[in-house]
Amino acid sequence: MPKVACLNPFFRSMSRKRSNKKARLGNLAEPATESQQAKTGSDKKEEDFILLEPQDKLSRQEKRNLERKQKKHSTRDHEGEGEEDTLKTHYELFCPWLPGTRAMQLPPDVTAHQLYNSELECLLQYLEPTHAEVQMRNYIIHKIRTVVRQELSSKARVEVFGSFASNVFLPDSDIDLVVISSVPLVLKRLGTALDTAGVCKNLQVILHASVPVIKFKDRLTGLRVDIILDSTTGLQSAQIIRDMIRSKPALRSLTLLVKLFLATRSLNEVFVGGLGGYAIVCLVMSLLQQHPKIRSRAIIAEHNVATLLLDFFQLYGFNFNISSVGISVKGEGSYYCENITTSRRGGPVFNIEDPRDPNNDIGSKSFNAVGVTNCFHAAYLALTNNIFNKTRTIEQTKDMSLPDLYNTSMLEPIFFIPDTMIRQREIIQKVYQDKQWQGEMAAKTFKWTLEEDTRS
Repeated sequence: MPKVACLNPFFRSMSRKRSNKKARLGNLAEPATESQQAKTGSDKKEEDFILLEPQDKLSRQEKRNLERKQKKHSTRDHEGEGEEDTLKTHYELFCPWLPGTRAMQLPPDVTAHQLYNSELECLLQYLEPTHAEVQMRNYIIHKIRTVVRQELSSKARVEVFGSFASNVFLPDSDIDLVVISSVPLVLKRLGTALDTAGVCKNLQVILHASVPVIKFKDRLTGLRVDIILDSTTGLQSAQIIRDMIRSKPALRSLTLLVKLFLATRSLNEVFVGGLGGYAIVCLVMSLLQQHPKIRSRAIIAEHNVATLLLDFFQLYGFNFNISSVGISVKGEGSYYCENITTSRRGGPVFNIEDPRDPNNDIGSKSFNAVGVTNCFHAAYLALTNNIFNKTRTIEQTKDMSLPDLYNTSMLEPIFFIPDTMIRQREIIQKVYQDKQWQGEMAAKTFKWTLEEDTRS
């Protein structure tokens, strides 16, 4: 795909005057080193801004998601409860990571951005897979591998791709597998073998999709599993993502946050017009490649995830024109303005060149790209509004103790944990603690480990 010179969206409209309530990104980001700062003195005029203008414009989808969750728990009887108990219940439902912020050591003169940064760290910690979650996922793969080799072909390989292979999976993400065999395998026969072995429930064998697939839920944990045959493209993509994460450590944290954000708005699946995991990784990677302060080494990306999240929402929610600019993350990354495609309906889409295959556009099927950018737009306004309000609260109540500052979340309603994810984690933990796999043949040949998983 030919590349032509394009105006970098980072330098377009980033400093336009919308309000006198602005805070420079340099004040929010942690600098690299003094020597690195000296090199960037001439770049001050190119600094982008973060608007701290009070706004209350959430997308309709965000409001609906929160209203549904509130309605589901509205039957709880709060009569006789104090305000503190009600607030605690609210955050237990929406923000289970919030208690972790109270244990963090912060200075007495803490700023709103420090509070925002510390809460985001706690959210990321909450999203980290537990030892039980990693063990059970590996055991599910082992069970499937055992069935395939015993019932279909002893020489067949069962390989993992997708988010679990690249370690960017959420607690309820599905497991993507491919069966590779020199002997032709029949998808229906594989499904029958898995069903007979008691591995799965809700089995679906979809033969007429662009990529035929078996879909089911693991019988013990309820985790979703997708299996395809004899395709190595997913394995190659997973390796590319692992390589990108090694080169840009901040990529994993930002990807997890964006995936959670889109998942809670039902925009994380391509078939509904949203962005798939591979496309999300590429959008985040492009941000890290093109960010002027990272390119000039004024900041270290992994030390400034909170600021970069705001930049991500600002870039793709305000400044990036998906109708005329495409993204390539090959090499040092670039933008291109030729051969920009649209959806089948004629609407704009994210044009994202596949790092594995330049002729494949991994954003072309995300027909609701405008809905995605609208959500990014609303998230930026809501987050900056929360930071502004917290700053005002700190200035107006100097005698406020640190625990009091943690009574409200700065990330809500932009981020919340859906009930399904919480229940999924509880189920996996119970299965693991109760050793519900006992009696299964595959459990006898699986290597159960006691130490914490150290997958990178």
